[in-house]
Amino acid sequence: MAPDTTTLVVSVPSEGKLLYFNAATEKKVKEVEVDFKPFSLAVQGKLLFASTKGAATVHVLDLETGKEQREIKTSEDPILSLACHPNKGLLYATTDSDVVLAIDPANGKVTKTKARGQMIVIDPVDAKFVYTGIQKPIRDQLVIEEGPNKQIKVSLAVANARALMLKFAVDGTDLKPLAFQDNAAINGFALAVSGDGKRIAMAGGGGWVAKNSPKTSSSIAVFETSDLKTMVGEVDCGEQYSISFHPVLNLGVAVRRGNDLIVFNGKSLAEKEVIKAPGGMGSVHYAARGTKLIQIVGSGVDSIVSFHPLKLSDGDKATLKTAYSKK
Repeated sequence: MAPDTTTLVVSVPSEGKLLYFNAATEKKVKEVEVDFKPFSLAVQGKLLFASTKGAATVHVLDLETGKEQREIKTSEDPILSLACHPNKGLLYATTDSDVVLAIDPANGKVTKTKARGQMIVIDPVDAKFVYTGIQKPIRDQLVIEEGPNKQIKVSLAVANARALMLKFAVDGTDLKPLAFQDNAAINGFALAVSGDGKRIAMAGGGGWVAKNSPKTSSSIAVFETSDLKTMVGEVDCGEQYSISFHPVLNLGVAVRRGNDLIVFNGKSLAEKEVIKAPGGMGSVHYAARGTKLIQIVGSGVDSIVSFHPLKLSDGDKATLKTAYSKK
């Protein structure tokens, strides 16, 4: 999403194109052909950052036109994801080898940080913290134990099922480790921080389960960002694909298998409404001055972009009017 909350840019790697949508009219307004396969995208001010699919390159583009201003080569493995604060700070990239890079878009300087990660989000308040998530490949592990009477017991156990979540402080061009959570989700694949920067959550294919618990769960655990240890509750949503928090309102959205967008209270985590949408793993964005949801499912020419108005109270509308009139 562009800062105007109206312009949505979608990458189509297979065609080497960027597609621009208008959240107000809910229509595609233009296509921009670029000289690379655009993959991960991030926006800061009037700049659009785009990684090259399967390469260690970031392109700095003019957000409005899509015209390239600079190409930055990182000399690392292919870039997996990009993230930055919408108004200030460095651009951060994760790679296929879980390396986290800090990139200065002004001069193209690339710094390999101490951080590790696959998923990555930035503190939305003042860009002082960076959060990452890591899900190692899940595999069966052979366990051999000696039982009573020296009998040998052979069994299979699942290894690496629990995702890791980490917090880092921005320290110049480096990142300083501050906290971690080694049970963020089961088979985690989507990370989100609340608009006030106080809560963090990871959606995972296996939900969240306490350590050493025989129970199963399809919920999303929500933690305090201060220590990543304090769990404030769970979002009950069934088998999930992703989670996001509204940048202004006390709302969040979890994407549930079966074409459902679960809108929940950002503090109590209780369900508020269910919106039917095209099914599949996809990201959710907040548009039209926070009044609409945009879901993107899939990638490339077969992706689906859908628009959904939020049910807002008069108080919510007043809060949004005040918040966006300041921008």
